[in-house]
Amino acid sequence: KTTYEETTRLTRKYITKDAIVLEFACGTGIVDVEIAKDVNKILAVDISDKMIENAKLKTKNAGISNLDFMVTDIYDSRLIEGSFNVVMAFNIIQFCKEEKILFERIWKLLAPDGMFISTTDCYGEKKSVMNLMLKILIKLKILPYVKSYSCSDLEKAIINN
Repeated sequence: KTTYEETTRLTRKYITKDAIVLEFACGTGIVDVEIAKDVNKILAVDISDKMIENAKLKTKNAGISNLDFMVTDIYDSRLIEGSFNVVMAFNIIQFCKEEKILFERIWKLLAPDGMFISTTDCYGEKKSVMNLMLKILIKLKILPYVKSYSCSDLEKAIINN
């Protein structure tokens, strides 16, 4: 199975038919297109107009009507606080420098008893040549900021924020 197939399978375990969902940093909307039939409505946002263009085309080709896209970020004031049963973030948390501000925003967007669903690469989980190279490339500013979470550090960050 691909990573996205596994992400979709696991996400389906936690969502309900009546859910109003927000995905931020949705990219091309791969997961959104797959789970749209399992929820009431999805709003997916990304800062890349090219990614959103691609996602809209996938949605149109799949005949999906309960999935909308916006070129924006999670801090957009048009996203109404308390209005989402689920906020999803797939493969993005490790790129966010201001985790406290990010998690505060996520919690504000969630309805009471809402749920945050995320997948995040935990590069700090073990020492490897790849992780060393990653750190060097980030320091040289060849790659953007990436936080090397361990699984327990990520869990603490979510719980503490």
